[in-house]
Amino acid sequence: MELIEGRTLRELLDSGSMPVLKVIQIAAQIADGLAKAHEAGIIHRDLKPENLMLSSEGLVKILDFGLAKLAAAGADFFSMGTIDLQTSPGAVLGTVEYMSPEQASGASIDFRSDQFSFGLVLYEMVTGKQAYQRNTKPETLVAIIREAPEPIVLCLRMSPFQCAGSSSAALPGSPRSATCQRVTLHATSPLCATTYRGCN
Repeated sequence: MELIEGRTLRELLDSGSMPVLKVIQIAAQIADGLAKAHEAGIIHRDLKPENLMLSSEGLVKILDFGLAKLAAAGADFFSMGTIDLQTSPGAVLGTVEYMSPEQASGASIDFRSDQFSFGLVLYEMVTGKQAYQRNTKPETLVAIIREAPEPIVLCLRMSPFQCAGSSSAALPGSPRSATCQRVTLHATSPLCATTYRGCN
């Protein structure tokens, strides 16, 4: 087992939002790590700040694949269909605040569920608050399924132009709302724009 010395992203976020440059540096590494896992047919299913470790050298490690699911052997990642990840009908797996709508409803998911969770992490890194934070976990699940998060432009004292293409682009109403190939981070964007290459 690898020993990693550093701090979790949660520990860093306890102080609030992060500088944009640091968000870009961290988010780019998370995206690369997710892409490699997805290309191997692995869906994490529990991506959250507690499972992201920043080493003393500034490297990001994705931790705790305890809920991860391996796609069928030999499956082509870019044509990989939806995978039924339920252990029982209607089962809900993962951390509520960082679930995709499919996870929240106990439906089958694919790699885009991780991308949605990644968008939630990005949102928190930029704004210093969770995208779907309600008084109770059931209320949070309902919000994820039915509501859109508060626009980042309302969370920050920035103009709509500055916030255009921000991390909220990683939060569609549902991961199934578009056909996506992979997450691409544009470091030139004012707020580390996260877009889906190949989306309709």
